[in-house]
Amino acid sequence: MNAKQLKTSLLKALVNGIKVLVAGASGVGKTQCVEQVTTEAKVALIKSHPVVSDVCDYKGQPWVIEVNGEHKAVHLPYGDIEKILHCDEQTIVFIDDLGQSPPSVQAALMQFLHGGELNGVKIPECVLFWAATNRRKDRCGVSGILECVKSRFHTIVELSPDLQSWVEWAYTAGIRPEVIGWVQFQPEFFNSEETTTEIQNRPCPRTVEYASDLIKAGMTSIEELSGAVGPAAGPALAAFVTMWDQLPDLDEIRKSPDTAPVPTEPSTLHAVITALVSQMTPKDSDALWTYALRLRKEFSVLMGINIIHRNKANGKKTKGAKFAQWCSSHPDVFFE
Repeated sequence: MNAKQLKTSLLKALVNGIKVLVAGASGVGKTQCVEQVTTEAKVALIKSHPVVSDVCDYKGQPWVIEVNGEHKAVHLPYGDIEKILHCDEQTIVFIDDLGQSPPSVQAALMQFLHGGELNGVKIPECVLFWAATNRRKDRCGVSGILECVKSRFHTIVELSPDLQSWVEWAYTAGIRPEVIGWVQFQPEFFNSEETTTEIQNRPCPRTVEYASDLIKAGMTSIEELSGAVGPAAGPALAAFVTMWDQLPDLDEIRKSPDTAPVPTEPSTLHAVITALVSQMTPKDSDALWTYALRLRKEFSVLMGINIIHRNKANGKKTKGAKFAQWCSSHPDVFFE
């Protein structure tokens, strides 16, 4: 599933009380998808991290209490478990990095995931459990998940990063336009599953987002950007950022979209498209569609898709005579 499909699936699971385990590589947005769904649905979220937990964290602290004059050994809940037992509104308990946790901690979770109780105390019906994990091949310290734990989830789905879904999200999340343009120009640097034992990053949705943060901070050297997205992608991004600073006059394109020069270099054209769309206002719409009609097909489609993503990000529908003209010129392009 891509991120958009996963969020749709999680919304259905939320409504129907379905326990979901999301698997996928590091940095592809598993936790982010869960956070976005709970925010959009306006439900509470409790994030639990079994990889840094002990068995007692999910069973309770052994203690002796006095009941009717007699001493009795019990497990007293605390921390996340105490919060869960006192939930009185719809709540997602998200167990993150499940596969990195030791078997003893996974076993302690079983009574929640299947029986819905803690030491005979029922967990409120408003609580629903979801979880996420990396895979063994991701080199994230995953030793596996107990079969009896896996089977307590209704379904296990895998999240795979999708560039188009990410671009649509990026326009809503304030990602720097240089970065959006770069990954569309060089999509091989959007996500790499090649892991390494060296102390260096690799390009993935998370580190690409961090590269955007670096650019916002003015940290645009090859060394700094390579530290975010890896030694292969960093120089390519640095070169794209340098080229971005040398773009043609965008105001001329907006004022004279019929006659303004059209770059011939693909990287420059990617940058021009992203810069125009990222800065667009409602009054620019006709000019941008006019300019898009002058581009060769693959770049015209790219610009059209980006305009539509940008409008979605602003909660607006794409319409107008120039848009209709563009659609007539591209009858084989369909949008969701």
